[in-house]
Amino acid sequence: MTWSTLEAAGRVLEPERAATPLSPPSLADVLVSNGHPSQSEGAELRKLGKRRDALAHGQIDPAPTATEVSRAIALTEQLLRLSKD
Repeated sequence: MTWSTLEAAGRVLEPERAATPLSPPSLADVLVSNGHPSQSEGAELRKLGKRRDALAHGQIDPAPTATEVSRAIALTEQLLRLSKD
Protein backbone atom coordinates (compact mmCIF):
# COMPACT_ATOMS: atom_id res chain seq x y z
CA MET A 1 0.00 0.00 0.00
CA THR A 2 2.89 2.37 0.73
CA TRP A 3 4.29 1.97 -2.77
CA SER A 4 0.87 2.64 -4.30
CA THR A 5 0.62 5.87 -2.33
CA LEU A 6 4.15 6.82 -3.33
CA GLU A 7 3.32 6.16 -6.97
CA ALA A 8 0.15 8.27 -6.71
CA ALA A 9 2.13 11.16 -5.24
CA GLY A 10 4.64 10.81 -8.07
CA ARG A 11 1.85 11.02 -10.61
CA VAL A 12 0.56 14.21 -9.00
CA LEU A 13 4.06 15.72 -9.02
CA GLU A 14 4.83 14.67 -12.60
CA PRO A 15 1.48 14.09 -14.34
CA GLU A 16 2.77 14.21 -17.91
CA ARG A 17 5.88 12.12 -17.39
CA ALA A 18 4.11 9.58 -15.20
CA ALA A 19 0.96 9.33 -17.32
CA THR A 20 1.86 5.82 -18.46
CA PRO A 21 2.69 2.88 -16.21
CA LEU A 22 6.23 3.10 -14.88
CA SER A 23 8.40 0.48 -13.23
CA PRO A 24 9.57 1.44 -9.74
CA PRO A 25 13.08 2.35 -10.98
CA SER A 26 11.61 4.46 -13.79
CA LEU A 27 9.32 6.28 -11.37
CA ALA A 28 12.33 7.01 -9.15
CA ASP A 29 14.26 8.31 -12.18
CA VAL A 30 11.39 10.62 -13.21
CA LEU A 31 11.08 12.04 -9.71
CA VAL A 32 14.82 12.50 -9.18
CA SER A 33 15.30 14.13 -12.58
CA ASN A 34 12.89 16.84 -11.45
CA GLY A 35 14.37 17.37 -8.02
CA HIS A 36 12.00 15.38 -5.87
CA PRO A 37 13.59 13.58 -4.12
CA SER A 38 17.38 13.97 -3.94
CA GLN A 39 19.79 11.62 -5.73
CA SER A 40 20.50 9.67 -2.54
CA GLU A 41 16.79 9.36 -1.78
CA GLY A 42 16.26 8.25 -5.37
CA ALA A 43 18.75 5.45 -4.80
CA GLU A 44 16.71 4.42 -1.77
CA LEU A 45 13.53 4.51 -3.86
CA ARG A 46 15.12 2.26 -6.47
CA LYS A 47 16.13 -0.22 -3.76
CA LEU A 48 12.67 -0.09 -2.19
CA GLY A 49 11.10 -0.47 -5.63
CA LYS A 50 13.05 -3.67 -6.21
CA ARG A 51 11.83 -4.90 -2.85
CA ARG A 52 8.26 -3.98 -3.82
CA ASP A 53 8.55 -5.91 -7.08
CA ALA A 54 9.89 -8.99 -5.29
CA LEU A 55 7.01 -8.91 -2.79
CA ALA A 56 4.43 -8.34 -5.52
CA HIS A 57 5.68 -11.48 -7.24
CA GLY A 58 5.61 -13.67 -4.14
CA GLN A 59 9.22 -13.45 -3.05
CA ILE A 60 8.84 -12.97 0.67
CA ASP A 61 12.30 -14.12 1.75
CA PRO A 62 13.83 -12.13 3.21
CA ALA A 63 10.93 -10.15 4.59
CA PRO A 64 11.23 -6.36 4.49
CA THR A 65 12.88 -4.97 7.58
CA ALA A 66 11.18 -2.47 9.87
CA THR A 67 13.77 0.08 8.74
CA GLU A 68 12.88 -0.45 5.06
CA VAL A 69 9.18 -0.08 5.79
CA SER A 70 9.77 3.05 7.89
CA ARG A 71 11.95 4.58 5.19
CA ALA A 72 9.39 3.84 2.47
CA ILE A 73 6.73 5.54 4.58
CA ALA A 74 8.97 8.56 5.25
CA LEU A 75 9.77 9.02 1.54
CA THR A 76 6.09 8.65 0.67
CA GLU A 77 5.12 11.27 3.25
CA GLN A 78 7.78 13.60 1.82
CA LEU A 79 6.37 13.23 -1.69
CA LEU A 80 2.82 13.72 -0.42
CA ARG A 81 3.84 17.00 1.21
CA LEU A 82 5.45 18.14 -2.05
CA SER A 83 2.36 17.18 -4.03
CA LYS A 84 0.20 19.47 -1.87
CA ASP A 85 2.35 22.56 -2.54
